[in-house]
Amino acid sequence: MQSNQQVSFKPEFMSRNNPKPEVKKPNKQSGKQLFIASGLFVVMILTYFVYQGVTKFDSTNWDDKAYIKEAPLVRDINFEKVKEIFTSKFMLSYNPVVLLTFAFDFEMAKLKPGWSHGVNLFFHLSNVLLLFFCLRQLRFKDVSALIITFLFAIHPLATEAVVWIAGRKDVVYLFFFLLSWLSYLKYYHTEKKLYLIASILFCALSLFSKVQAITFPFVLIISDLMLDKKFEVKRLINKIPFLILAFLIGLFAISGEGELIADKFSVPLSFLDKVLYSIIAFGLYVVKILLPFDQIAIHRFPESGSSDYIIGLITGIITLALAIGSIFLAYKKNPRFAGSLLFFMICIFPVLHIVAVNSALIYERFTYLACVGIFMAIFSLLENKPALEKKFSFVLVAIGIMFTGLTYARIPVWKNSLSLWNDIIEKDPEVPTSYMNRGQYYEAIGEMDKAFSDFSEVIKLAPHRPDGYHNRAVIYYQKNDIANALLDNEKAILNDPENSDALVNRGDLYFNLNKNDSAILFYKKAIAVHPNHAKAYYDCGSAYFKMADYNNAVANYKKAIEIIPDFHDAFVYMALSYASLDSIQQAKLALNEADKLISNSAGRTLVSTQLVKLGNVAFAKNQVEESARLYTTAIEINPSNAEAYYNLGGIYFFRKNVQLARENWQKALDLKPDYSDAKVWLQRIGGAK
Repeated sequence: MQSNQQVSFKPEFMSRNNPKPEVKKPNKQSGKQLFIASGLFVVMILTYFVYQGVTKFDSTNWDDKAYIKEAPLVRDINFEKVKEIFTSKFMLSYNPVVLLTFAFDFEMAKLKPGWSHGVNLFFHLSNVLLLFFCLRQLRFKDVSALIITFLFAIHPLATEAVVWIAGRKDVVYLFFFLLSWLSYLKYYHTEKKLYLIASILFCALSLFSKVQAITFPFVLIISDLMLDKKFEVKRLINKIPFLILAFLIGLFAISGEGELIADKFSVPLSFLDKVLYSIIAFGLYVVKILLPFDQIAIHRFPESGSSDYIIGLITGIITLALAIGSIFLAYKKNPRFAGSLLFFMICIFPVLHIVAVNSALIYERFTYLACVGIFMAIFSLLENKPALEKKFSFVLVAIGIMFTGLTYARIPVWKNSLSLWNDIIEKDPEVPTSYMNRGQYYEAIGEMDKAFSDFSEVIKLAPHRPDGYHNRAVIYYQKNDIANALLDNEKAILNDPENSDALVNRGDLYFNLNKNDSAILFYKKAIAVHPNHAKAYYDCGSAYFKMADYNNAVANYKKAIEIIPDFHDAFVYMALSYASLDSIQQAKLALNEADKLISNSAGRTLVSTQLVKLGNVAFAKNQVEESARLYTTAIEINPSNAEAYYNLGGIYFFRKNVQLARENWQKALDLKPDYSDAKVWLQRIGGAK
């Protein structure tokens, strides 16, 4: 019998033991990270598009030429060259890693300017990314780190470091500087020794890129202060390897003549002048970082006592006093703000005139890293005031947008030499260097009258400088005004007895006057001053060639080619010298190298003509077989040499081989239809067509 008891059924979801379905809430953290990542992507893309046009720019004649055209160490790199790069200076500076990047440029694109500009941009974009991660490790809020990175990426003063090919030093040293800083900050947070080792390695590479990286150990001490919010002596222990590196590499970099020396023809500064101009420069750096208007590549020293000098000094004293006072007042209350100001001061100190007397009051590229300290200081003041920080962030983004426009407008100034120097002359017509370099640009494109005018302006503005006289002497020489060329050259050498270019020019003047012994004497003086002066060797070889001393000519042409491996004319005249020595195989090899550099080279015509002359000399000495060999070789080197065919025809006629005589005379006439002698002889033997 079945029970009447009812069985109740509860849906499973109504059971007390079953949890309610969980509704997923939006993850605010992941949304924020996406926002920051998107913001960083926008900053990177914006920076790229602002700068991408530089890959179409030419180089300038302000140090670019030395790195991408006249630096033998960066061409066809090998172990010996790498060794020399790390054990010597280039252009009075010690930047071995930078030279290696130019060696890479040569391997990839034969140092084409567009490629070199692109490499600079790559390093800048890398620095933008690295800086953001460093700021995060330094415990800046993500939005704050992003805005600081944005201001760094598109700051107008950075254009000099990024767009100027020779500014490669700044972008490369900062690349390794930031890698080292990031590694150290990782070590700080994790205490993993591997990060410390990586930091030491990257620090060395930064120092090998530019001596300015000697500030790095002090940046680490400042970083500890900003993170610990107090100074702890025990944390100095791990800075010892960095201090040792900075001392050793820095000492080598500044030893002898080099990093701490300005233009040696600048007026010497007393210690008091160095201090006062450093104060003026400090104030101007701060003003330019905050208000980057009226940019100029060369900021001239204001004359002592002038209104610009007095205003600059007052501005410098006020900014320096405010910076030092703020550091002391904020050291305990807001160590992150104090640390940020110290960061700026430490980074800018090595480029002030107390340490290194520069050729200009300031260079805008020197703010490339230092400006970050100013931006960090702003956010350090605001990070405990969220409402004010938020409002000010919008203001700084707006300022960043304005900076973007200023940067975009500034970049075309660096398009080529003419645009750069015209910009400086327009803004400050009393900078001798701008006229000097513009004059050299005009000379290079054949506008000699404009070049002459600019060199004369240099002499007017700076009569103590040798380069104005030297370059004007070159123009006089090209105009065949030897008397005035000698007068200007004498003044150049009087102002600078070790000016290698002026010494070479004096040799050229004597060469032109057929005083070859005197010419060689001055070429050798130039080489003694500047052992890698390719033109001095080349011109010395030409003087020996003119004296028929072909062995010494070859030796000097070889040396010129060692320094500049694509020295086309040196190959040609070395071939001529070998031909004159009857070293035909070596002459052919030299010509082949010349042909690789310039196809259809006129060098073959020169060598072939020289062989014909030698053949004529041999024939006059009754050395018929020798003359025939030389004429045949002349034809082999240059099949279009009509005179070689004509003379060879004469040899065959002399041998009574009328058929071959006819063929060679006919060939001469085919190549040169108005060759009357060939036509006469063909008519005599009944073979003229």
